[in-house]
Amino acid sequence: MAPVAASNPGGSWGYVVGVAAFMIQFVTFGIAASIGVYNIAFLEHFQSSVAATSMIGAFNIGLLLGGGPLASFLMRKMSYRKVSFLGSLLSSIGLLFCPFAPNIIYLDVFYGVVTGVGFCLVYVPSHTLSGLYFDKHRSLATGIVTSGSGLGGVVFPYVSHFLITEYGWNGSLFIIAAVNMNNFVFSALLLPVPVSKKTKDTAQTDELVVMLTGTTNERTAQISNQNGDAENKSIFETESASNTNENLRTSAEQYQRETTKTNVSLSCNCITAEKEMKNCYVLCNIIFLIYCINNIFWNMGLSMVFVLGPGYFTEFGLSIEESTICLMCFNATITVGGIVGGGVGNLHCINRMVLYIMANFITGVFILMLAMPFVHTFGAICLDMLGMGLVFGIILGLLVVVTVDILGVQSLGDGMGYLLLANGIGNTVGPPIGGWIKDLTGSCMLAFYLAGTVTVVAGGVMLIAPVWECFLSKTKHQVEESRSEE
Repeated sequence: MAPVAASNPGGSWGYVVGVAAFMIQFVTFGIAASIGVYNIAFLEHFQSSVAATSMIGAFNIGLLLGGGPLASFLMRKMSYRKVSFLGSLLSSIGLLFCPFAPNIIYLDVFYGVVTGVGFCLVYVPSHTLSGLYFDKHRSLATGIVTSGSGLGGVVFPYVSHFLITEYGWNGSLFIIAAVNMNNFVFSALLLPVPVSKKTKDTAQTDELVVMLTGTTNERTAQISNQNGDAENKSIFETESASNTNENLRTSAEQYQRETTKTNVSLSCNCITAEKEMKNCYVLCNIIFLIYCINNIFWNMGLSMVFVLGPGYFTEFGLSIEESTICLMCFNATITVGGIVGGGVGNLHCINRMVLYIMANFITGVFILMLAMPFVHTFGAICLDMLGMGLVFGIILGLLVVVTVDILGVQSLGDGMGYLLLANGIGNTVGPPIGGWIKDLTGSCMLAFYLAGTVTVVAGGVMLIAPVWECFLSKTKHQVEESRSEE
């Protein structure tokens, strides 16, 4: 059992939490990934512009990720499980109200905002908790959990297309809402990491009472052994000693209560100060800020693929079903990439930061290829999407461990909150820009050129991080040398 405890400080329940987090990502990201299929139905039904329709997915995916700070705040106030329950409730309500939509703005509110915030409050606690339950194999564990999003992206778009064909987009959303309610069950499994705590206050109380009563008992024994008028004196002194004993016990308990109140007050102040210091540390870390900017850029690019991809592929003569299969190829290899990224991230010979930067560049190249005419066939698009999904899965598999590398495990919760805010900004901005370009030019080709370019730029931005680290280490070395000379 020792090796398991070393790699899994939360014990065997960590595997249950891992499965629950995997299933939560399977459901939430699967539904979110289906927005491209639903966009085609929304465009037909409401006869709205592409830019206006793409805002539904932009709000949904943007808030799923961008609501991270809200989730982090709630996670400080209540347990991870309660936050996840709240998210399950919000997302279910949002989906249940969607079938009654009279216009696009209604869908922006219920599908985009309400459901998006709900997804965020389910996703963030489960993802963070799965990282906290594991220590030695954290990279592999988070990679496997993250692969749930890819698997959901494979299953749900095809299922959604089938449900829309059979029951219409209204009826299909009722069924999707029912599936989403399974998150209540998975949320119930998100127990906190067990921490062994010694009850020091109780021990101190017992020690104090024993010390005081022990002194009194010694005095009673001395009195009872005295000669001359022994009976009356002994009875009087014993009663006196007994009263003194009770008074001392009462004093000890009162003292301990006051001490405990003081300790609790001091502990609360210390915890508050520690949280403020953590926030300050996270926001003042230059490398982490670079990491957040990087996440904004690649999320802008990838969100255009998710939201505009199915409609874009129909421009080359592909059917809606073939476009859905292309999207399934992308999501299928995200699952594999997440596991590969997590597994490779555990190897000491691999620099995780370099691997993450390379994955950014390669993902951008795959997106750019989708805008080139020689890829505009069903087979070529499928191959491109398979490659892009594999590399993007590596990015997702490394997301948590790179955050830990930059900030440390103690700041993982706050760090993930701000990182997901950056992801949300990118996902909110990307699709409307792509939709506006489509409305302006009549094609999504330029939008995909832009998507690929900003993803490559994301890799370039992240290159600043190792350069900054090198500069800091060199400056530190120079300061140490100057001090040694003095």
